[in-house]
Amino acid sequence: MLRESNESEIETLKNSMKNVPEVNGDPKELIAEINERNSRVNNVMVYKLNESNSRSLNERILHDKAEVVKILDIIDIKEDVIENNSGFARTVLRNRSKIMESSGRDISVGTDQTVMQRTHLKSVSGKLEQREKMAKRTFMCSS
Repeated sequence: MLRESNESEIETLKNSMKNVPEVNGDPKELIAEINERNSRVNNVMVYKLNESNSRSLNERILHDKAEVVKILDIIDIKEDVIENNSGFARTVLRNRSKIMESSGRDISVGTDQTVMQRTHLKSVSGKLEQREKMAKRTFMCSS
């Protein structure tokens, strides 16, 4: 039963990852990727926050929490709902444009991605950039 469940999950993931870099068909790597994504699904990454210059670890942690609370206030999320709340990450990510516009700073909000996801995103971004350059060249030549 467990084996059938795992095989079904592997097939589902393989079908959903058609545009993702190959995992060389190794089921162990595929399962590790699934587990890693599942462990990151409720995480939110916030970039370009003001950092504390304190040497004290506790002061830096308190400073970071205060910065995050300021961001959560923008979208009316209270600090006590952060931990172990599966809807928290979705709510923050849905409101990322509001956070970025209202914060008055150059911060950005995103998902916590695995190495495979980051590699795939870089690859796709590079291909898009190449296509844009080719389109500009084509447009300039035809003008």
